[in-house]
Amino acid sequence: MMLMAGIDLLSGKVHGIVVDRHRSREFISFLRELGRSYPPAARLRLVLDNHSAHISKETRTYLATIPNRFEFIFTPKHGSWLNLVESFFGKIARTMLRGIRVSSKAELKDRILQYLAEVNASPVVYRWKYKVESVSLLGLGCNAMMESFLVYIFCVEFRYICSLTEFWRHTAVRYGIAIGNHDMTADGDSSLFQRCFPAEHFNRFAWYGGIYGGPKPGISGNNANSWQRFSAAGLDFVFLHLECNAPDDVLEWTDGVLRGNADRRAIVTTHMGLGPVELPKVERDFHDAPKGRMRWSKRHGKRGNSPQQMWDKCFRKHPNVGLIYYGDQSRTQALRQVSLNDHGKPVHELLSDYHQNWLRANRFLPDADRIQVYSTDSRNGALCRGTKIQPDPGQHQFVLQYEMSGAGRR
Repeated sequence: MMLMAGIDLLSGKVHGIVVDRHRSREFISFLRELGRSYPPAARLRLVLDNHSAHISKETRTYLATIPNRFEFIFTPKHGSWLNLVESFFGKIARTMLRGIRVSSKAELKDRILQYLAEVNASPVVYRWKYKVESVSLLGLGCNAMMESFLVYIFCVEFRYICSLTEFWRHTAVRYGIAIGNHDMTADGDSSLFQRCFPAEHFNRFAWYGGIYGGPKPGISGNNANSWQRFSAAGLDFVFLHLECNAPDDVLEWTDGVLRGNADRRAIVTTHMGLGPVELPKVERDFHDAPKGRMRWSKRHGKRGNSPQQMWDKCFRKHPNVGLIYYGDQSRTQALRQVSLNDHGKPVHELLSDYHQNWLRANRFLPDADRIQVYSTDSRNGALCRGTKIQPDPGQHQFVLQYEMSGAGRR
């Protein structure tokens, strides 16, 4: 027996049905029940995970009969905990269901529905209690008074559909997305990502710099490559997010963005970077082969640039590029190196691809010219002291020397 439920974020009301199985037909029944609770012309946005019933052919066929009625916003794979309704399910398990004794499935169903009715008798609207400037990591504040700030790097591959919760779409937190190889086809088509994260979702934000237009629909355009700007503690930054194996035309656009923001410190994220230097021949090569900046690519065919080519053709030429973040290599997991660019300045290259639980945070300390990098358990805040894949704690917790206190700071 299963409970399908959703929480109305505006009213706090819980909509739910109890069914024997979680198939497409049951999910469609839930959608029909949900639809009857709202005006026919209303567009309903649902945050949900990538369960097969949610993306099946049967479900898509049903949605096609009611265009513009529902908009699905999928949490990342392995990220269903981002959905607020999961907290509600946890509350039911800890309270009403703990220690329960029933004589039949019918009685269990009745008691669950009764619980929902009691909740809806006095619904509670969820309110986000924290302001961005008050968020802290391991007790380290990041408000303006301390002249420090945090940058979070997530590595999540969206294998089925690319989207985040409504919170991220409308949040005041500045963010961008660098798409990976699973977010595009072999020839570089990222249409699915572009439908879920089009530039139009970001254009209203003053911090959103713009996109690369792309040579044709679906290839490299519409937010597949983007840049943002932010300022903190008297420092100005430009932040570029580039697709996996960005081709030459994208790198030429990147050159223009970096030259146009030469007075800002530049941070770059792109999917492939550090890992096995040469293309692995067997599975163990992903773990044991020499590691460094990779010389092979996965996407865009012959047009696709390897991480080494992206460095040689673009990144190393710009004096304001000081930080490059990578994902992609879960069998390397965490790795870093410092390279000198053509101007003799250090560039920190960092890989983090933990997949589950671990969160990588970067705390900038301008007065000390340092960045404190932490990998913490997102469930309890514990520091990562090493993993089976990367046992060296120095690859998970470390300090970067990064000049911030001198010229260029306001």
